[in-house]
Amino acid sequence: MEINPYVTYPGNAREALEFYAAALGGEIDALMTIGEIPDAGEVSEGYKDKLAHGRIIFPSGTLMVSDTWEGMPHDGFSGFNIQTSWGSVDAARAAYDAMREGGTVIMEFAPTFWAAGFGLITDKFGVGWMFNCDVEGSQ
Repeated sequence: MEINPYVTYPGNAREALEFYAAALGGEIDALMTIGEIPDAGEVSEGYKDKLAHGRIIFPSGTLMVSDTWEGMPHDGFSGFNIQTSWGSVDAARAAYDAMREGGTVIMEFAPTFWAAGFGLITDKFGVGWMFNCDVEGSQ
């Protein structure tokens, strides 16, 4: 079994997808707008460019995103963090530093009793992220 997050945004999924791919070194391999969906029904002109589906492939996982459908509420992000594991403290710190741009630091990246390095942020889109390196060279 494989578990991959699918995160829904309030209209800025493409911006988030591009930011995550650049910050974390992933490859965007899928983009479909709402206007490209066959039989999408009535969609306002301004909403056709919103993402129905986007996907980033990483060496050991996938992140998928979309925008909420027109007229549907977005209640924000709460109750979860996307946890990332890194094989070196330097790689984890670099990802943490890139992802904290415009976001909020919850826990500064530093050694802990359980990890060689760990940090926690809420990114500029409101999504929580954990950056963890258990033991140097473990991944």
